[in-house]
Amino acid sequence: MRRYRFPPAMRRIWCGIALLPLLASPALAQDANVYEDSSLSVVPADAAFYSASLRMEEQWNILKKSNAGKKIMQNALVQMGLGQAQMMWNSGGDANIQMMKDMLADPQNQKLIALLQEAISKEFFLYADDGVAAQLALLNQLNMSMNSIQIEAAQSDNPEEVMASRVIELLLDNADTLQVPDMVMGFKVSDGEGVASQLDRLEEILTQVYRSEAPMLSDRFKRESLDGGDFLTLRLDGSLIPWEEIPLDDFPGDREQLNTLVDKVKEMTLVVMLGYRDGYLMFSVGDTSEHIEQFGKGETLADRAETQKMRQHLAKPIVSIGYVSESFMKNINNVQGQLESVKSMIDSLVEMAGFPDELKEKIAAEGATILDDFSGIVPEAGSQFGYQMLVEDGFEGYSFSWGNAVFDDSAPLTLTGQLGGNPILGIVSRGKQAPESYSNFADTFERVGKLVDEVVEFQLNDDEQAQYERVRDQLLPLLDKLVATTKENLQPALASNETAFVFDGKVKSAQLQNTMPLATNLLPIPELGIAMKVTDADKLRKGVGDYFDVAKGVLETFKVLEPNELGELKIPSPLVTDEQWGKIYQFALPPELGIDDQLAPNAGLSKHLAVVSLAPQTTARLMLEQPLQSEGYRVDVKRPAGAIAYFNFPGLVDLIEPWVNYGVELGIDDAFTSGMVKAQVSDWTAILRCFRGGMSVTYVDDDDVQVTHSHVLFQDL
Repeated sequence: MRRYRFPPAMRRIWCGIALLPLLASPALAQDANVYEDSSLSVVPADAAFYSASLRMEEQWNILKKSNAGKKIMQNALVQMGLGQAQMMWNSGGDANIQMMKDMLADPQNQKLIALLQEAISKEFFLYADDGVAAQLALLNQLNMSMNSIQIEAAQSDNPEEVMASRVIELLLDNADTLQVPDMVMGFKVSDGEGVASQLDRLEEILTQVYRSEAPMLSDRFKRESLDGGDFLTLRLDGSLIPWEEIPLDDFPGDREQLNTLVDKVKEMTLVVMLGYRDGYLMFSVGDTSEHIEQFGKGETLADRAETQKMRQHLAKPIVSIGYVSESFMKNINNVQGQLESVKSMIDSLVEMAGFPDELKEKIAAEGATILDDFSGIVPEAGSQFGYQMLVEDGFEGYSFSWGNAVFDDSAPLTLTGQLGGNPILGIVSRGKQAPESYSNFADTFERVGKLVDEVVEFQLNDDEQAQYERVRDQLLPLLDKLVATTKENLQPALASNETAFVFDGKVKSAQLQNTMPLATNLLPIPELGIAMKVTDADKLRKGVGDYFDVAKGVLETFKVLEPNELGELKIPSPLVTDEQWGKIYQFALPPELGIDDQLAPNAGLSKHLAVVSLAPQTTARLMLEQPLQSEGYRVDVKRPAGAIAYFNFPGLVDLIEPWVNYGVELGIDDAFTSGMVKAQVSDWTAILRCFRGGMSVTYVDDDDVQVTHSHVLFQDL
């Protein structure tokens, strides 16, 4: 059996589906220099977003030659569909089919098909300038501002007018960003004369269409030479909008503001272009054609410092490249804008509540302090660059992030052995320690509590105030205990900050819930588990015990307020089971749920490990160290790292397939039909299992850049 590994499915979904089998390729040729021979050499260096796919024909040929590709073509349903299509094509009685045949027989259309085939065979790219990020940031800002705008509008006599005015104010405040961003989609094509011939045909057709159907646009559609490029262009602006048909007089907001915005929109331009330049068939939109005229001039993405990371792998065929600028990332994340939106909403709520000025000032000051503290701990966004390579045994990728690293890669991760060996999904990470963050949170919590007292004093009557004080006086000691035990016990107990997340399906049941029909074969149950490295088991046990005591105290406090609703409610004590490695603390689900008793929320604790899961079997499995099945992957899981991810796709198929067959058994009574459907399920899941999964490891390199090295594996039938 020959083995191959292929690209990250998350990034290349179409490839992940089309190349499931991909496993019979010959030795791969060395790649040409992508810095000179790809769109990387012509896309401007100030691009905000760039994505390119290369060598598509080569990848498609690998699929066709693979055993899995052949199995797809031999599948009964595929053969039936192809046979029916062939019969329809050869029947000759359908006018639409005959028209299609005539079109395909036209030599010019045959040349067009050949041109399009070449366009999707070599390279495809998409890039956009910072205008895209600016528009997305404006939409985010508008969306985030709506809460505070709605609160303000609710207090007015004319809410519609207030909302309309505030939205227009926001748009006018960002008038400089109200423009069509530059975006270009390109396909590598060597036949420039062929493109020119097809542009001639399209120009003739569109000229006739505009003259007969849209004469107001006929003068705006032209064939233009843009710095040596040959383009069909359509130049539009906001004056073409039929403003006289829009009922502006019915606008509820400020008319002067509206007129200013309308004037701005009338000045906006849109240029749509289709043409050929620098070896690429390109489709573009923008506010001008300047970006096309400057295409390939000056510094390009190939000159940027970020893209130089790829030079170390030029000996391998590059099949995809991606880049995102720092400004794009900051505009998309826009953490500061989100924080300001929250503050604005709080200010609106405070204003609506009618608090005294002194209290308003205190709340505003505290809100500003909290948001400032929070913004200080949010990782700073930076530019990102990544690429995937086609290698003899699969696809290998690297991605780089110039933002603040959120992982601690000071040492190898130790919890890879607590994932159960081969889970469906396993992620191990170690975050950076920031003990001062919790102290800041505790201080903030105390200050906010004092503000709450003042707010309550203002809003409640004497009886309500007295009841609030009784509850507060009972809760404050509990909260103090919570804060203290977190700082003194839980934080030291989990000081390593190393955590593992597991998704699996090894627990099985014939009847997950007692109203379900019994399954012929056992059905896998989705499992979730979290493992945490423990540095002090006694402190962890003490901290968790304190948390339970606090929860019980809070419940007893509120029972006094709602005795009828909460009187019988209790927090049960866990069932404790001794194991060789430690103890399992589990809570039985309510019997009335009828859930298989294999499922029970639980926690396991040993000297150096804590596990929380939904099934004791899961906890027991994760507690026992098992080497992660990472053989054959090109990533080094033993190196110092901040995060490691493992994906076992056949395991996911093994989880889903029995449930599909169970559904077939319940839904199809006829044994013959049921057997045929199950046979198809078996065929297609066998093909899907050719995608073996993937692994990645994240670390910080010598240039202080966060790196993720990934590898995805495929194996032929």
